[in-house]
Parts: sequence; C-alpha cells; structure tokens
Amino acid sequence: MLVSATIVGERPDFAVNSYMVLDQEGRTIKPFTVRVDGQADRRTTWPESQKFLAKIVATFRYNDFDPNARTTITIFPAGGGEVRVLVDFAHLE
Repeated sequence: MLVSATIVGERPDFAVNSYMVLDQEGRTIKPFTVRVDGQADRRTTWPESQKFLAKIVATFRYNDFDPNARTTITIFPAGGGEVRVLVDFAHLE
C-alpha cells in the first residue's frame, strides 16, 4: 500500500530525510520504502512562511498491517517534530 502526504517547509531541501510510519494498537509498522522529494516545489500563492511543498511516499507491505484496524499515520519531518493523522482504512473506498 502506498501512503502519500504533502508537507510544507521553509527551504527547498527541507523534506530530505523525512520519514513515515503506521501505528496500530501500540504496534509501529515501518515502511518497506520511503521516497521524499529532494527538491521541494515553491508555492507561488504563499509568499510568506512555509513557502515550499514536498511529497513523502511510503510503501507498506499488506501483510504487515491490519486493513480493518484504526491507524495513525505519523510523519517525521527532517527538521524535527511529528504530524499524526488518524485514519480508518476499513471505511476508505
């Protein structure tokens, strides 16, 4: 399964070394692969803070996670911190 997220930052290379995992019922599922834009795109409609957009794409093996469990996608931007998104794959079409 591919999970993709768009993140924003201050420099064109801000996303390099960012990471993503899934958390299900206290279990952390690491991706098989992670790809991150090495050079983020400049946002022309947002001239101030957080001027760049980059994509992070993680590939997870279907055998590694439960598609019916509530899942938290956690993104770790290279600059520090984390972003958590709660999803329920059972209700996605």
